[in-house]
Amino acid sequence: MTDLRDAVRALRAAPSFTIVALVVLTLGIGATTAIFSVVDAVALRALPFDEHDRLVAVGERRPPGPRDTNYDPHALMSIATSQAPGVIHASLIYGGLPLGRGNWSTDIKIPGKELTKGDDIINARIVTPDYHRALGIPLRSGRLFEASDRGGVEPVLIINESAARKYFPGEDPIGRSVTFSNEDRTIVGIVGDVHQASLETDPRTEGYVPLAQVQNLRGGSDLVIRASADPTTCCRRSNPS
Repeated sequence: MTDLRDAVRALRAAPSFTIVALVVLTLGIGATTAIFSVVDAVALRALPFDEHDRLVAVGERRPPGPRDTNYDPHALMSIATSQAPGVIHASLIYGGLPLGRGNWSTDIKIPGKELTKGDDIINARIVTPDYHRALGIPLRSGRLFEASDRGGVEPVLIINESAARKYFPGEDPIGRSVTFSNEDRTIVGIVGDVHQASLETDPRTEGYVPLAQVQNLRGGSDLVIRASADPTTCCRRSNPS
């Protein structure tokens, strides 16, 4: 108790030092809490995917400016998987992986429904056919994308459960036509929700479009691989160097 009284008197005698010490202590506690929150979300809790230890993501980065006219969006996937053993599913995605970088959004219009401002905005993902299989996102109704979903055929769209509940309460959205990013598309599937921003925030409304039906791509893509073994081993073996 004597030591405590002596400490209090010392702090009162040096108010400037006391203020600095309290600020540093507060910042230290705040930083520790923030770091623990990140570690808790990423390392201590299981990621919200089936067999998440069999997943690996590879990001593409490119300089700003016009994309090379000879650019092939499938080149990254081909290079990474052509000689990699154990790859079960592989997919490209534009618009950001769950709990990752980036987030694209676009407008949605539904014939016969008047959407208020803000409700007419939906997250947008451009993916290749195996995306939902690779991440283990369950199909709730309808179908997933297929190789036949290409340019020149009916434009299609997959939405998540949150979008189905929000835009079609008590209705079956399968087969319904909507305007997604200023293009008419038919809903062919409903998939489960994914925590896109963080594990603490509710899932957002999501719309998925097949990459083969999109002409003007912007930004970089991410490649996600589901493997039967350690996926990092698969990627190391597929590295031509």
